Amino acid sequence: MEDTSKMLSQEEIDAMVGKTASKPAPAHKVIPATPVKTASVAPAPVNVNKVNAASISVKSAPEP
Repeated sequence: MEDTSKMLSQEEIDAMVGKTASKPAPAHKVIPATPVKTASVAPAPVNVNKVNAASISVKSAPEP
């Protein structure tokens, strides 16, 4: 069942990405080791940099 769960996880992740606001828990449960390990290994600045880059891109997009 673990194999099916992993295979379904990837496909479900795609579906969840579209419904992240509706199902944010599954997405977190699908990849809990990735974000947790990344946050532990990498400092907060790394996350802030990614967030800042996304914010700038989003703000630059609507602003012609």
